[in-house]
Amino acid sequence: MIRLIHQIRRELIGTGKVRKYLAYAAGEIVLVVIGILIALQINNWNEARKLSSALDSSLWEVREDLIQDTMELNRMIAIRKLDFESQKNVISVLEGNQPLTNTLYADLARVMLRHNVTLIRNGFDLIKEIGLSKLSNISLRNALVVYYNKN
Repeated sequence: MIRLIHQIRRELIGTGKVRKYLAYAAGEIVLVVIGILIALQINNWNEARKLSSALDSSLWEVREDLIQDTMELNRMIAIRKLDFESQKNVISVLEGNQPLTNTLYADLARVMLRHNVTLIRNGFDLIKEIGLSKLSNISLRNALVVYYNKN
């Protein structure tokens, strides 16, 4: 194919047909431009596919993080209920309604403990690296930002 193109070009230049040579050159330029446009389109399609795949993976990780957060929050609710009972016991003793017992020391220790809840942010951090603006679902984006930016 390339030999044929070079042969045509040599013949056009050799015979002095400048007009035909210019048409040939313009045709080559058009072919090169079309090739570049096709390559750019393929590249854009590939980048969009990669972005979509990365977002899907990140959203899946957010889902897993939320499941873990839910389990952790349920565990903390159970602990806080026990803490509340201990606080009621300590308040009863301090108000003088109950006698001092050995379990009061355990209740006092429980009241003094602080239980923090730490949310897992791996998936959200991945989405932030990709770019929150790339997430097309605006309500999902806003919900994630609100959830993960609360203290």
